[in-house]
Amino acid sequence: MKKFAVYIFLFFLAITSIYASDIKGQILDSKTKQPLAFVNVGLTNRVKGTTSNEDGLFDLKDCQGSDRIKFSMIGYEIFELEVNNLINTLNNNNGVVYLKAKSFELETIDVKARKKIKSKTLGVKACSQSVWFGLGSSELGAEVALLIENDLKNAVISNISFCIATSPYDTLYFRVNIYDALNGMPDKNILTKPIIVRTVGVGRNTINIEEYNIRIDGDFFVGLEYYQKLGTLPSSDIGFSTSLIKGKTYSRYASHAPWKLQDRLIMKGIGITADVKY
Repeated sequence: MKKFAVYIFLFFLAITSIYASDIKGQILDSKTKQPLAFVNVGLTNRVKGTTSNEDGLFDLKDCQGSDRIKFSMIGYEIFELEVNNLINTLNNNNGVVYLKAKSFELETIDVKARKKIKSKTLGVKACSQSVWFGLGSSELGAEVALLIENDLKNAVISNISFCIATSPYDTLYFRVNIYDALNGMPDKNILTKPIIVRTVGVGRNTINIEEYNIRIDGDFFVGLEYYQKLGTLPSSDIGFSTSLIKGKTYSRYASHAPWKLQDRLIMKGIGITADVKY
Protein backbone atom coordinates (compact mmCIF):
# COMPACT_ATOMS: atom_id res chain seq x y z
CA MET A 1 0.00 0.00 0.00
CA LYS A 2 2.84 2.36 0.88
CA LYS A 3 4.61 1.54 -2.39
CA PHE A 4 1.39 2.28 -4.28
CA ALA A 5 1.09 5.67 -2.58
CA VAL A 6 4.72 6.48 -3.45
CA TYR A 7 4.09 5.56 -7.10
CA ILE A 8 1.02 7.82 -7.19
CA PHE A 9 3.04 10.70 -5.69
CA LEU A 10 5.86 10.24 -8.21
CA PHE A 11 3.35 10.05 -11.06
CA PHE A 12 1.77 13.38 -10.16
CA LEU A 13 5.22 14.90 -9.54
CA ALA A 14 6.28 13.83 -13.01
CA ILE A 15 3.09 15.25 -14.55
CA THR A 16 3.67 18.58 -12.77
CA SER A 17 7.28 18.69 -13.99
CA ILE A 18 6.22 18.00 -17.55
CA TYR A 19 3.73 20.83 -17.64
CA ALA A 20 5.82 23.39 -15.71
CA SER A 21 7.57 25.67 -18.18
CA ASP A 22 9.73 28.76 -18.20
CA ILE A 23 8.30 30.93 -20.96
CA LYS A 24 10.91 33.07 -22.70
CA GLY A 25 10.66 35.23 -25.78
CA GLN A 26 10.84 38.67 -27.29
CA ILE A 27 8.02 41.19 -27.75
CA LEU A 28 7.97 43.25 -30.95
CA ASP A 29 5.72 45.86 -32.51
CA SER A 30 3.73 43.98 -35.16
CA LYS A 31 4.21 46.75 -37.74
CA THR A 32 7.67 48.20 -37.12
CA LYS A 33 9.18 44.95 -35.77
CA GLN A 34 10.94 47.04 -33.12
CA PRO A 35 11.42 45.64 -29.57
CA LEU A 36 8.91 46.80 -26.97
CA ALA A 37 10.46 47.57 -23.59
CA PHE A 38 8.75 47.12 -20.21
CA VAL A 39 5.64 45.32 -21.45
CA ASN A 40 3.60 43.86 -18.60
CA VAL A 41 3.64 40.05 -18.79
CA GLY A 42 1.72 38.11 -16.16
CA LEU A 43 -0.55 35.20 -15.33
CA THR A 44 -4.20 36.03 -14.95
CA ASN A 45 -4.97 33.14 -12.60
CA ARG A 46 -1.95 33.30 -10.26
CA VAL A 47 0.23 36.00 -8.69
CA LYS A 48 3.21 35.74 -11.02
CA GLY A 49 4.42 38.34 -13.46
CA THR A 50 7.27 40.29 -14.96
CA THR A 51 8.05 42.96 -17.56
CA SER A 52 10.13 42.81 -20.72
CA ASN A 53 13.58 44.42 -20.65
CA GLU A 54 14.95 47.20 -22.86
CA ASP A 55 15.33 44.73 -25.76
CA GLY A 56 11.80 43.38 -25.42
CA LEU A 57 13.00 40.10 -23.88
CA PHE A 58 10.94 38.43 -21.15
CA ASP A 59 11.27 35.34 -18.95
CA LEU A 60 8.30 34.08 -16.91
CA LYS A 61 9.15 31.05 -14.79
CA ASP A 62 7.17 28.03 -13.56
CA CYS A 63 4.13 28.35 -15.79
CA GLN A 64 1.58 25.55 -16.04
CA GLY A 65 0.01 24.47 -19.31
CA SER A 66 -3.45 25.72 -18.34
CA ASP A 67 -2.23 29.11 -17.07
CA ARG A 68 -3.24 32.16 -19.07
CA ILE A 69 -0.57 34.76 -19.85
CA LYS A 70 -1.50 38.36 -20.61
CA PHE A 71 0.70 40.87 -22.44
CA SER A 72 -0.22 44.53 -22.12
CA MET A 73 1.34 47.89 -22.78
CA ILE A 74 -0.07 51.40 -22.91
CA GLY A 75 -0.88 52.20 -26.52
CA TYR A 76 -1.14 48.56 -27.62
CA GLU A 77 -3.90 45.97 -27.80
CA ILE A 78 -3.92 43.31 -25.08
CA PHE A 79 -2.70 39.86 -26.13
CA GLU A 80 -3.69 36.84 -24.02
CA LEU A 81 -3.23 33.09 -24.48
CA GLU A 82 -3.05 29.84 -22.53
CA VAL A 83 0.54 28.70 -21.94
CA ASN A 84 0.24 25.69 -24.26
CA ASN A 85 -1.03 27.88 -27.10
CA LEU A 86 1.59 30.53 -26.38
CA ILE A 87 4.38 27.94 -26.64
CA ASN A 88 3.05 26.99 -30.08
CA THR A 89 2.90 30.65 -31.09
CA LEU A 90 6.48 31.25 -29.96
CA ASN A 91 7.67 28.17 -31.85
CA ASN A 92 5.91 29.35 -35.02
CA ASN A 93 7.21 32.93 -34.67
CA ASN A 94 10.85 32.13 -33.83
CA GLY A 95 10.33 33.08 -30.19
CA VAL A 96 8.52 36.35 -30.87
CA VAL A 97 5.24 37.78 -29.54
CA TYR A 98 3.80 40.59 -31.65
CA LEU A 99 1.69 43.37 -30.17
CA LYS A 100 -0.51 45.56 -32.31
CA ALA A 101 -0.56 49.32 -31.72
CA LYS A 102 -3.96 50.84 -30.94
CA SER A 103 -5.37 53.53 -33.15
CA PHE A 104 -6.61 56.55 -31.24
CA GLU A 105 -9.14 59.00 -32.57
CA LEU A 106 -8.43 62.64 -31.93
CA GLU A 107 -10.73 63.95 -29.25
CA THR A 108 -12.94 66.85 -30.25
CA ILE A 109 -13.13 69.42 -27.49
CA ASP A 110 -15.67 72.21 -27.41
CA VAL A 111 -13.89 75.38 -26.41
CA LYS A 112 -16.00 77.74 -24.38
CA ALA A 113 -15.08 81.08 -22.95
CA ARG A 114 -14.20 80.86 -19.28
CA LYS A 115 -13.92 83.67 -16.84
CA LYS A 116 -11.17 81.92 -14.92
CA ILE A 117 -9.48 78.52 -14.84
CA LYS A 118 -9.58 77.10 -11.34
CA SER A 119 -7.21 74.60 -9.77
CA LYS A 120 -7.59 72.09 -6.98
CA THR A 121 -5.40 69.50 -5.25
CA LEU A 122 -6.96 66.06 -4.76
CA GLY A 123 -5.68 63.02 -2.88
CA VAL A 124 -3.61 62.49 0.25
CA LYS A 125 -0.83 64.96 1.18
CA ALA A 126 1.08 62.67 3.58
CA CYS A 127 4.87 62.99 3.33
CA SER A 128 6.21 61.52 6.58
CA GLN A 129 9.27 59.26 6.65
CA SER A 130 8.08 57.56 9.83
CA VAL A 131 4.71 56.23 8.57
CA TRP A 132 4.91 54.36 5.29
CA PHE A 133 3.48 51.53 3.22
CA GLY A 134 5.89 49.11 1.54
CA LEU A 135 5.71 47.93 -2.04
CA GLY A 136 5.59 44.41 -0.57
CA SER A 137 6.93 42.56 -3.61
CA SER A 138 10.07 42.30 -5.72
CA GLU A 139 8.13 41.02 -8.75
CA LEU A 140 8.23 43.30 -11.77
CA GLY A 141 4.86 44.91 -12.29
CA ALA A 142 4.19 45.24 -8.56
CA GLU A 143 2.16 48.38 -7.97
CA VAL A 144 0.51 50.55 -5.34
CA ALA A 145 -2.40 52.88 -6.08
CA LEU A 146 -4.49 55.49 -4.30
CA LEU A 147 -8.21 56.02 -4.83
CA ILE A 148 -8.64 59.73 -5.50
CA GLU A 149 -12.14 60.99 -4.84
CA ASN A 150 -13.28 63.60 -7.35
CA ASP A 151 -16.61 65.30 -8.04
CA LEU A 152 -15.36 67.44 -10.95
CA LYS A 153 -16.30 66.94 -14.59
CA ASN A 154 -13.86 67.18 -17.50
CA ALA A 155 -10.99 68.26 -15.26
CA VAL A 156 -7.40 68.06 -16.55
CA ILE A 157 -4.62 66.62 -14.39
CA SER A 158 -1.65 69.00 -14.39
CA ASN A 159 0.65 67.50 -11.74
CA ILE A 160 1.11 64.23 -9.87
CA SER A 161 3.00 64.26 -6.56
CA PHE A 162 4.09 61.44 -4.24
CA CYS A 163 6.50 60.90 -1.36
CA ILE A 164 9.16 58.20 -0.96
CA ALA A 165 9.68 57.49 2.75
CA THR A 166 12.37 54.83 2.52
CA SER A 167 14.29 52.98 -0.17
CA PRO A 168 17.28 50.64 -0.49
CA TYR A 169 18.27 52.56 -3.64
CA ASP A 170 19.32 56.17 -4.22
CA THR A 171 17.59 56.27 -7.62
CA LEU A 172 14.19 54.78 -8.40
CA TYR A 173 12.16 54.40 -11.57
CA PHE A 174 8.37 54.15 -11.60
CA ARG A 175 5.71 53.98 -14.25
CA VAL A 176 2.77 56.22 -13.34
CA ASN A 177 -0.59 54.70 -14.25
CA ILE A 178 -3.99 56.37 -14.09
CA TYR A 179 -7.06 54.15 -13.92
CA ASP A 180 -10.75 54.84 -13.96
CA ALA A 181 -12.75 53.44 -11.05
CA LEU A 182 -15.25 50.59 -11.31
CA ASN A 183 -17.07 49.39 -8.19
CA GLY A 184 -14.41 51.04 -6.04
CA MET A 185 -11.51 49.18 -7.74
CA PRO A 186 -8.93 50.19 -10.36
CA ASP A 187 -10.23 49.33 -13.83
CA LYS A 188 -8.99 50.50 -17.24
CA ASN A 189 -5.77 52.47 -17.64
CA ILE A 190 -6.85 55.72 -19.30
CA LEU A 191 -3.38 56.74 -20.51
CA THR A 192 -2.45 56.65 -24.19
CA LYS A 193 1.30 57.09 -23.59
CA PRO A 194 3.50 55.75 -20.75
CA ILE A 195 4.60 58.13 -18.00
CA ILE A 196 8.03 57.22 -16.60
CA VAL A 197 9.38 58.89 -13.47
CA ARG A 198 12.93 58.93 -12.10
CA THR A 199 13.31 59.83 -8.43
CA VAL A 200 16.45 60.59 -6.42
CA GLY A 201 16.49 59.94 -2.68
CA VAL A 202 13.58 60.13 -0.28
CA GLY A 203 11.06 62.95 -0.08
CA ARG A 204 8.48 64.52 -2.36
CA ASN A 205 8.48 64.09 -6.13
CA THR A 206 6.30 66.20 -8.41
CA ILE A 207 5.88 65.69 -12.14
CA ASN A 208 4.04 67.88 -14.61
CA ILE A 209 1.84 65.84 -16.95
CA GLU A 210 -0.22 68.57 -18.66
CA GLU A 211 1.19 67.53 -22.04
CA TYR A 212 -0.68 64.19 -21.74
CA ASN A 213 -4.05 65.99 -21.62
CA ILE A 214 -5.54 63.53 -19.12
CA ARG A 215 -9.18 64.37 -18.52
CA ILE A 216 -11.08 62.83 -15.64
CA ASP A 217 -14.73 62.60 -14.63
CA GLY A 218 -15.45 61.28 -11.16
CA ASP A 219 -13.21 59.13 -8.99
CA PHE A 220 -9.94 57.73 -10.37
CA PHE A 221 -6.78 55.93 -9.25
CA VAL A 222 -3.14 56.94 -9.51
CA GLY A 223 -0.74 53.98 -9.43
CA LEU A 224 3.04 53.73 -9.06
CA GLU A 225 4.43 50.63 -10.74
CA TYR A 226 7.82 48.98 -10.18
CA TYR A 227 8.71 47.98 -13.72
CA GLN A 228 12.51 47.73 -13.94
CA LYS A 229 15.05 45.74 -11.94
CA LEU A 230 17.34 48.04 -9.99
CA GLY A 231 19.80 45.62 -8.41
CA THR A 232 20.08 42.82 -5.88
CA LEU A 233 18.57 44.66 -2.90
CA PRO A 234 14.89 43.88 -2.16
CA SER A 235 12.58 46.33 -3.92
CA SER A 236 9.85 45.16 -1.53
CA ASP A 237 11.47 47.55 1.00
CA ILE A 238 10.56 50.63 -1.04
CA GLY A 239 8.16 52.59 1.17
CA PHE A 240 5.64 55.32 0.37
CA SER A 241 4.58 57.93 2.92
CA THR A 242 1.12 57.10 4.25
CA SER A 243 -1.68 58.84 6.12
CA LEU A 244 -2.97 57.45 9.39
CA ILE A 245 -6.53 58.66 8.86
CA LYS A 246 -7.31 59.41 5.22
CA GLY A 247 -7.52 57.55 1.92
CA LYS A 248 -7.61 54.03 0.52
CA THR A 249 -4.52 52.19 -0.70
CA TYR A 250 -4.68 49.34 -3.19
CA SER A 251 -1.82 47.11 -4.28
CA ARG A 252 -0.95 44.17 -6.50
CA TYR A 253 2.18 42.06 -6.28
CA ALA A 254 3.00 41.43 -9.97
CA SER A 255 1.95 42.29 -13.52
CA HIS A 256 -1.76 41.51 -13.99
CA ALA A 257 -2.17 40.22 -10.43
CA PRO A 258 -5.51 41.09 -8.80
CA TRP A 259 -5.85 44.36 -6.91
CA LYS A 260 -6.31 44.20 -3.15
CA LEU A 261 -7.51 46.90 -0.76
CA GLN A 262 -4.96 47.40 2.03
CA ASP A 263 -7.36 48.33 4.79
CA ARG A 264 -5.26 48.58 7.94
CA LEU A 265 -6.05 50.13 11.29
CA ILE A 266 -2.88 52.22 11.53
CA MET A 267 -2.31 53.07 7.84
CA LYS A 268 -4.75 54.31 5.20
CA GLY A 269 -3.90 56.19 2.00
CA ILE A 270 -0.43 56.55 0.53
CA GLY A 271 0.72 60.11 -0.07
CA ILE A 272 -0.27 60.77 -3.68
CA THR A 273 -1.86 64.01 -4.88
CA ALA A 274 -3.17 65.16 -8.24
CA ASP A 275 -3.40 68.85 -9.14
CA VAL A 276 -6.31 69.39 -11.51
CA LYS A 277 -7.57 72.34 -13.54
CA TYR A 278 -11.21 72.91 -14.35
